[in-house]
Amino acid sequence: MDIQTISIYVAICGLIAIPVALLGIWLRLRQSNRQQRLMIFISYTNRFREIVQTAPLEFLHFEKGPPPRIANAENLRTIRLYLDLYSEEFHLNKAGHVDEDVWVNWLDGMKFLLSQPSIQALLETVLSSSSHNGEFRLFVDHLRK
Repeated sequence: MDIQTISIYVAICGLIAIPVALLGIWLRLRQSNRQQRLMIFISYTNRFREIVQTAPLEFLHFEKGPPPRIANAENLRTIRLYLDLYSEEFHLNKAGHVDEDVWVNWLDGMKFLLSQPSIQALLETVLSSSSHNGEFRLFVDHLRK
């Protein structure tokens, strides 16, 4: 074999190796992205669970009729925790870090909780004293309707 034939073989191998390497990099990035999204889901699910577990029972009044009198510091703290969590989820989704099916699941939960009489009774008080930006505030107002 002469040097020209060897050069051709090397060039062909290089042309094959580059797409294979790029495919490997793409697959690794895709796997990493999926793993990151899963970790976000697990983290935020655990935070939601902690909020629910520590919420006062009267706060979780999901029945029709007038809500119980719940405007106390503990309940206001709970609604602030919910709003902070929802704000982070909103911004994660906006940045494209949340899978569509996870976002739909979170959104359904937000709509349910924000429509409850016990939460409605506190929401305006908490929103008026919060530092959430205008875009998130519009989002919350839309969910409440």
